[in-house]
Amino acid sequence: MVWKLGSCEAGAEHAKDMADQTVQKNSIRQMSPGQGDELGKRDLASHRAEKVNRVLYAIANAVNSTPDLDKLYQVIHQALSSIIDVTNSFIAIVNSEKKTLFFPYYVDTVDKDFSPITDFDTGNSLTGLVVLRREPLLLRSQQLQERAQQEGIWGPTPLIWMGVPLMIRNEVIGVIAVQSYTNPDMYTEDDLQLLSAVSNQIALAIDRKQSLDDLRESERRFRQLFEQSNDAILIYDGEGTILDCNVRATELLGYPRQQLLALNVFDLHFREDLAAIQQIFRDVEKKGDARYETAFRTMVGVRVEVEISARLIEQKIGGTIQAIIRDVTSRKSAERRLLENEQKYRNLFYNAQVGLFRSSPEDDAILESNDALARMAGYENRQDFLANFSVGGAYLNPLDRQHFLSVLKNRGGITNFEAPLRRKNGEVGWFRFTASYYPEHNWIEGVVVDITEMKQATEEKFLLQKKLEQSRKMEALGMLAGGVAHDLNNILAGIISYPELMLLRYGDQPELKKPLEAILEAGNRAAMIVADMLVIARSSASVMEHRDVHELIEEYLLSPEFVKIEASYPDISIRTELTAPHSIISCSTVHVKKCLMNLVTNGFEAIEGSGTVTISTRTGRMHPDSPENDAIVVTVQDTGSGIRQEDVEHIFEPFYTKKMMGRSGTGLGLTVVWNTVQNHGGRVQVDSSLPGTSFIITLPVVTVGGGAIDKSAKTSRVLRGNGETILVVDDEPQLREIACQLLGALGYLAYAVESGESALTWLKEQRADLVLLDMLMEPGMNGAETYEKIIALHPGQKAVIASGFSESEDVKAGMRLGVGGFIRKPYTMEQLSQVVHKVLSAC
Repeated sequence: MVWKLGSCEAGAEHAKDMADQTVQKNSIRQMSPGQGDELGKRDLASHRAEKVNRVLYAIANAVNSTPDLDKLYQVIHQALSSIIDVTNSFIAIVNSEKKTLFFPYYVDTVDKDFSPITDFDTGNSLTGLVVLRREPLLLRSQQLQERAQQEGIWGPTPLIWMGVPLMIRNEVIGVIAVQSYTNPDMYTEDDLQLLSAVSNQIALAIDRKQSLDDLRESERRFRQLFEQSNDAILIYDGEGTILDCNVRATELLGYPRQQLLALNVFDLHFREDLAAIQQIFRDVEKKGDARYETAFRTMVGVRVEVEISARLIEQKIGGTIQAIIRDVTSRKSAERRLLENEQKYRNLFYNAQVGLFRSSPEDDAILESNDALARMAGYENRQDFLANFSVGGAYLNPLDRQHFLSVLKNRGGITNFEAPLRRKNGEVGWFRFTASYYPEHNWIEGVVVDITEMKQATEEKFLLQKKLEQSRKMEALGMLAGGVAHDLNNILAGIISYPELMLLRYGDQPELKKPLEAILEAGNRAAMIVADMLVIARSSASVMEHRDVHELIEEYLLSPEFVKIEASYPDISIRTELTAPHSIISCSTVHVKKCLMNLVTNGFEAIEGSGTVTISTRTGRMHPDSPENDAIVVTVQDTGSGIRQEDVEHIFEPFYTKKMMGRSGTGLGLTVVWNTVQNHGGRVQVDSSLPGTSFIITLPVVTVGGGAIDKSAKTSRVLRGNGETILVVDDEPQLREIACQLLGALGYLAYAVESGESALTWLKEQRADLVLLDMLMEPGMNGAETYEKIIALHPGQKAVIASGFSESEDVKAGMRLGVGGFIRKPYTMEQLSQVVHKVLSAC
């Protein structure tokens, strides 16, 4: 509803009559026989009515005279003070939709907090109670105390409180209230009636003042927009007389404002356009608006191409028309140039060898692209690509897309952004984007380059570099470990062998047997560590034989080592899935079993509580371009907590362990696995992305004829001789003595020499059934060279090579010459007895 400014005066007159009637009625109700002179009472009523009238007049006049609502509130407060005490009073405005009370005006000697109340409950505040009941309310001290105890009062509790609703069109828009903290009898029912009498006028004044302020603000904003518009604006009547214009219109047409207002709009058109313009005028009067292009003539006669949007803004005879005029001269020229260039652009766009696109950041749609981008994404043509490709769905990682859009919108562009995306067939490719964001169109334009091959080459180079670094590191560590192991082996020979010899002699004495067994066990444990170090050094000489991986797994699961660890972890089960159809490999049996032992032990120790360790096999390929099924893949998987990513790259390094050194491992177990697999021409991988960890070993398989696999049982017993002659050749005196004593205890006749040259001299004069050769002897010939001289002297001479540190090629050379067996130092009596017996028994 639009309020006319004169309504306030009419409202004031109406309010005056109501106030007169109210005061007179209240005065009559107060009269009774014996209460004074009738004339005095009428004078009192007349006097109070006069005060009310003055209040109403003051409020009505303030609507037009005050500059804003704040000043109006002050006038209302001052006017009310002439009829009631307003020392503590406030005006509250209600926002019913937001359930909020605002306090635009208040005066209070006690309460200083009149912040807006949000989500107010009409039942727990005095103001809310007036809003709820929609009627005046006078509460005295006892009533206020009761409400305060029920949390029905906001702020300090007064001694008396009076509030009246402010209503417009039967709706409560606010409350005016007065209160006293010092006088419980400050207000009466008469005061309530007086405040009610003026409340309608106050509500009207506030509402109309707000409407008037809104109207003035609207006019101010319109004028500001009108004058600041970048387009020229003319307002004219139905005859074409110009009624108003903005600054831009004077600039466009070249007329001063007053001269332009003296013209008719038809004066601005060229004669040849007048008929069309008159028809447009008639269309605007009928339809209410029109949009058209024409030309204006400026003050100096220059033709200006314009686009006009005309609208009828007053519906009366002749009407008033507002025309928004835009100079399109430059645009028209640009359109012609654009048409000329567009074909050039399209030729470049569609024929480019890189991907070009325009996309929407909101719905992931490709708005335009060339054929090159469609081919990159795996589509035959760009029509199919535009219809079916989704940018967001193609990203492997949605965070890449979010980052791409964030940088574009914040910076306006992005350069060389790389991300993996899926092609139409599901394959993953790497792409490099350079793009710009155009907020005015809300689209993205950019260039795409397929860098998949480059990424693959870079990744392969990186992996090769990592492998090279790892190999160099392991090689350096291996050289160190090999040197240490060689020296330790010589020391351990006595620690292991002498207790064995002493046990043969004193084993029946309890006070000596237990210490000797403890020394022997410690020596064997030390020898195992040295053996691991030799694997790291790749200097542990070994004999390769054809074995079935499945049988090796089964043999390990029946071994004492596995039985012991299974007993230590009763809540963990072992499971096998041996499905590889081709499982024969050329290997060092002892080293492959050691790998299995290390990985299974690692899996058991990785599980807290119950769980499962699974050993499985399947067929595989050694290389992507190698024949199918040329490898067997052995996986040892546990259900433990997994390995942190930062640890995965280091787990094969020596002594890199998260377990307690000396209790649950030496820190060499996985290093041994890595070196053993490398020595066998295979590879080992770790996958800890799923729950638990999987160690995946890939080894090349071999094809052998029937009966070529050694399935003989490996017995664990001492095999004795029958007085055969054995020549021990070793440059270490202690090792020669140990070997001779062990061989003597086994029933052989042992002789010893200190070098290969001494061995040849001895053999020229005597014969030996078997020669036990040390591989490394300094100075002089090594074991392989010595054996080559021996067989020249005695063809077919049986021999065994003994070494703890030997280059594999030296061992292989000796084996090719006819050496029948190999034994690694330090060896036990049992190991020595078996290898000697085996070679002597061979045909």
